[in-house]
Amino acid sequence: MFARSAARCVAAVRPISLMARFPAVAVARSTRNFSIARVARMSQGVVDKDLEFKLQEEIKYEKENTEPATPEFLKQFENQGLWKIENKSGEKEVVLKRSFGNEKITVFFSTDALVEAQEFEDIPDENSGDRALPVNMSVIIEKKSGSADSGALDLSVTAQDSSFFIESVAYSPSSSLAVDQTSEGDWQRRGRYGGPVFNDLDESLQDLFHSFLEERGFDESLAAFIPQYVEYKEQQEYVNWLGNVAKFIKE
Repeated sequence: MFARSAARCVAAVRPISLMARFPAVAVARSTRNFSIARVARMSQGVVDKDLEFKLQEEIKYEKENTEPATPEFLKQFENQGLWKIENKSGEKEVVLKRSFGNEKITVFFSTDALVEAQEFEDIPDENSGDRALPVNMSVIIEKKSGSADSGALDLSVTAQDSSFFIESVAYSPSSSLAVDQTSEGDWQRRGRYGGPVFNDLDESLQDLFHSFLEERGFDESLAAFIPQYVEYKEQQEYVNWLGNVAKFIKE
């Protein structure tokens, strides 16, 4: 009898609220929940509207002072039908492709050329004048005969002042390795011999390499086009960036 009565007494004690037993803890938890709810409701900071407004101003200015969607220099280049442009929105790299006989030629360059050029702006150069933007490129020339892989040449080239300047010429026995953009592919290429210092080659050999490229479409018009396209690409990405950030701030 006593044991059953004691059990009922214990059961009767259990419903005592946490507030009554630990008032300080209950108040703290209540305050914490209130604070979290209050922060959750604050979807915008104090400067958000000002920042969004300024971003919209910049978007309006850029659109009013930007050339049409397809500028004339790009129309002329595309009308030639020699090179195919691969340009993905949101990415800084641009790819040009074409075929030449049994060769597949791929050119990689990016808007990093503008950043690299700015890094050298403060370096005095008496001969710089109004020189065009230098753009570093990677030129991959793959050669296959049927199913046989003859490998590829990987040339480091700079386009500037309507001319191309070869920095190095490397050979890869595998064309797939030459165009492999994975970290593993990059690691394997780093371990291979990258060719001699190009300027140390016999001048007649240097000239022949330049003629080799020219025969494949690397002429003055392409050398003038690439820096123009870099600036055009940068402008496109900048306007897209403004819009994406403004949208993020607003939501």
